[in-house]
Amino acid sequence: MASSGSVNFTVTRKEIVEDAAFAVGIKRLNQALHGGVDKQITRALNLMVKQWQGTADFAPGLKVWTRRRATLFLQKDQHQYGLGPSGDHATESFVTTTLTAQVAALGTTLTVDSITGIASADNIGVVLDDGTIHWDIVNGAPSGSSVVITTGVASVASANQKVYAYTTKMRRPIDLVTANLRNSESEDTPMPFMDILEYEAIVNKSSDGTPIRVFFEGQRTDSQLYTDSDPDDVTKQISMVYLSDIEDFDTATDNADYPVEWFRALKFNLAIEIAPGFHRVVSPELALLASTSLSIAQNLYPATTSEYFQPGID
Repeated sequence: MASSGSVNFTVTRKEIVEDAAFAVGIKRLNQALHGGVDKQITRALNLMVKQWQGTADFAPGLKVWTRRRATLFLQKDQHQYGLGPSGDHATESFVTTTLTAQVAALGTTLTVDSITGIASADNIGVVLDDGTIHWDIVNGAPSGSSVVITTGVASVASANQKVYAYTTKMRRPIDLVTANLRNSESEDTPMPFMDILEYEAIVNKSSDGTPIRVFFEGQRTDSQLYTDSDPDDVTKQISMVYLSDIEDFDTATDNADYPVEWFRALKFNLAIEIAPGFHRVVSPELALLASTSLSIAQNLYPATTSEYFQPGID
């Protein structure tokens, strides 16, 4: 007998909620959950998965599938940046082109080498001759070699200056994994992380230069990234690997934002989560299923490190 040949098994929010309710005795077979009960269990599910992401070492695997990559565009005379949906200009995907003709101050038409990947309402940044980036919004679909922007550049931008465009800002990072300073040749220089004491010990945080270290603070809406100096070359960016929030369970048909190996842990741990509110007793068997399934999931992707210990070495 042939096997299925498929590896696309998944579960929806509705299935997780119903399975957890059945496991703890709130739901019977072929019985629908009351709307209020479903809403309460769904809220408990979202609370649980958000709590699970909040501890960096809760699960080594949590550092794998929630990793995303983004680029932060630096700005002259700025060493603090917001990372998130209402933060500074940082995105997971962007395009780069160059001006082929000078743009005068307040000019709204950019003549560029390529309009590929640039769309109406995109964020667009133009490197100006004064060493800053002017950020604007694309006004209408680009045509030929022309891109029209909404406000107009703040000052002169000569031919061959860089132009960057992107659609969506990055998600709020809950933590940074890596940060690299990337030059116009796409060459990366690792940027070590500072802690709060190291950052606050910098006497002149606004000195001009090439940033070489960063300090990260997770915040509620937009996290904050600090550099150890103000950048003097805005054609360099900070390339980041970051940990993203687990996606919400908004609708009944939403799939779990977890690898398949976590589905069993979601089911049984949600059952334990909701049991007290519905005056259900957690059996030893259910507690064991919850703890063992969570333990297996937590150790699914062991963290790796370049550090090691060797006996006999001081």
